[in-house]
Amino acid sequence: MKEKGFTLVELLAVIVILSIILAIVVPTYRSYMASSRNRAFKQAENALKTSASDALAQCITNPTGEVVEYCKSHRPPDNQYQCDVAVGDELVKYNYIDPIVDPYHSGKYCDMSKSYVYVSNKTNIDDEDNFDFVYKVCLVCGDRKSEDCRDDILNQEKTEYETFCKVT
Repeated sequence: MKEKGFTLVELLAVIVILSIILAIVVPTYRSYMASSRNRAFKQAENALKTSASDALAQCITNPTGEVVEYCKSHRPPDNQYQCDVAVGDELVKYNYIDPIVDPYHSGKYCDMSKSYVYVSNKTNIDDEDNFDFVYKVCLVCGDRKSEDCRDDILNQEKTEYETFCKVT
């Protein structure tokens, strides 16, 4: 008569096999989730950069409606000694971007009042069509910040950035 059940050796074999599978699956899943969140953060940074670029382009070409108010305080940099800082709150206020969902904590939003795009000009040519801009994005989501974040930029302190642009 054949018994229906596991022997201790068979049970141990099943436990060992499951442990090996979990040892492979769990780190792979965590790595996938981390890279997925990092990609989402980069996409959010690109969205912020694009919104600042769109705002400057509209200020250059033809500001209309309430965008005129935005363009009064934001001017495209003419040369490498000038710059502009597009703060995330303003970009949301003037409908250039929606608030960004925090990729690390769903249900929360990135802090748009501390997020900004620093825009400077690459060259110092006195040409009215000189729009070769450099964009440095600072996105703040929870305790995560972009690499280009600097506290002195939003505090409106006069400082020199890599392009020697004075923030005023």
